[in-house]
Amino acid sequence: MEELFNYNNELLKIINNKFFRFLYSKIDWSQRMIAIKRTAWNRQNNPDAPEDKIRIA
Repeated sequence: MEELFNYNNELLKIINNKFFRFLYSKIDWSQRMIAIKRTAWNRQNNPDAPEDKIRIA
């Protein structure tokens, strides 16, 4: 198990975590539970609808 932890820590050292998705700044990180739901609109029935809608709850 120790070897697994060491391997995992070595992988974490080389990961670049400076990139954040566009929702990062919109999320209230003090909440205990965060849900991100993506719903796709049916563009055949409503061609003027946006391609997708993202809701943060």
